[in-house]
Amino acid sequence: MRVKHALHRVVVTVLLLLLLPACSSQQTPSARPSSLAVARSAPTPVGETPIAPGKGQLAIGLWRWTSPELHRGQLSAWDAGDASGAHIYLRDGSSQREVISAREPLYVAEWWPQDNGLLVWHWWGYCNSCNADGVRLAALKLDGRLTDLANVDTQAGGYSWSRSGHRLLIGTGGDRFVIFGDARVLICDFPEVSCSTLQAPPGELDLTPAWSPDDRFITFARGRAPEPELNINAALAAWQDRLGLWIARADGTGQQLLDTPGGSYPTWSADGRSIYFVHAGRRWRHDLYTGDNTDTGQVTTGQPGRGWVNYSSGSNKP
Repeated sequence: MRVKHALHRVVVTVLLLLLLPACSSQQTPSARPSSLAVARSAPTPVGETPIAPGKGQLAIGLWRWTSPELHRGQLSAWDAGDASGAHIYLRDGSSQREVISAREPLYVAEWWPQDNGLLVWHWWGYCNSCNADGVRLAALKLDGRLTDLANVDTQAGGYSWSRSGHRLLIGTGGDRFVIFGDARVLICDFPEVSCSTLQAPPGELDLTPAWSPDDRFITFARGRAPEPELNINAALAAWQDRLGLWIARADGTGQQLLDTPGGSYPTWSADGRSIYFVHAGRRWRHDLYTGDNTDTGQVTTGQPGRGWVNYSSGSNKP
């Protein structure tokens, strides 16, 4: 009987040692730039979808993956993970080098419009619960300097480049339930990589920002978080359709509430005269000159989550 109990304790101990590295809820430190010198050969990228954490092969607490190359002219970048950590590599013609390595997963989102850096999704380790409350959107310069810009909710958060490519709007989107997080809009300048937060009244949450066609103005949704209810999903869905729609100058000043039925995901028309938005799953148009609100009759398909419905294209999501 003692032998049986001893073996049981050994089995439990081994299982805990195997599971703890992958399931730890501790947030690991931010990544540090690695040396620009190539300390080891970079793995060759493969033409397949990157394997996300939770779907790869476990290797000492890390998941193995290699993403496709993301091309921009003569340059290309890709991310990869192995037993030593996560890595981002850069290829310039026939030469290639490691730009950065980190303990946490790093995934290339896209090139900066000016080609002198990359946007990167910087995960909170390999903890599914931690990442459900958002992952970091980071700016990576090609010299290896990584700057975390904001924690972005995977459901209601996202980002949008200005047409000039010198400014970035980030909607943090709160946490996994949106209303319990501090949903804010950030306006970031590039290549300086400096951000300021759009000023909002206490208790108000800002979501789903977008640029005007001429980069002079922004639009976004704003609302006071509702009191938590037993059926939070139903409360959140109704709240999303009651959000006020606002416009402001590109620096966040001159904020003005539009007279609309309420909604989310406002966008500008190509001529800058109207704001389109989603209300009750349909696309509406607000004329900025006449103030008229028109139901276009177009049904907008979104991705349902925990009450909140994501109506974005998905290309700028974690």
